[in-house]
This record gives sequence, C-alpha cells and structure tokens, in this order.
Amino acid sequence: MEQERITIGQDLKLVEGMSFSIHCPASGIPKPLITWYFNDVVVQNSPKYEILSKFNRLVVDQIETKDTGQYMCVAENAVGSESESSFISILGKLNKKY
Repeated sequence: MEQERITIGQDLKLVEGMSFSIHCPASGIPKPLITWYFNDVVVQNSPKYEILSKFNRLVVDQIETKDTGQYMCVAENAVGSESESSFISILGKLNKKY
C-alpha cells in the first residue's frame, strides 16, 4: 500500500484507500508530550490510527473521504505548549482504466 509522508504544516490531497503519515518535529527540554487531534477530537491508537510516539508521527491507514479534515499536533511540556496543523483532503476512489 502506498503511503504519503508529510511534516505537520503541509497540506495534502489523496485518494481513498491510501495511507499517510504526519511528522510533528517538536523538541524541547523537558521533552514535550505530543497529542494528536483530528477535527479537534483527540486521536487514539486504533486499527485506523497508529501513533508512533518515539518518532512524533501519526499514521492513518485505509483512508476514506470521511477522513478529510484538520490534523493537529500539540506539543506540551512544563514550559508551555505549541501546536501546528495540516489539512488533508481525501478525494474519491481513483478509477483505473486499462
């Protein structure tokens, strides 16, 4: 399965059935805790979403048009918090003609 990779802050257009991952390049001392959101709802690990905490990366599999929306990472530590987002547009299925 083809996977597109972007860094948070970039927008992306994809077709159904693909997967994508978003990297949140946050750093700090103390190391920030990363929380992912999709349309302002916290994302949790599931068959669709894989949160790779070690790499500050969110992977979304088998995308559908309902996965269109704003994906946001929030990095928080004792000093404060920062956030950045990307808008992902999921188009219908690609029609293959042979």
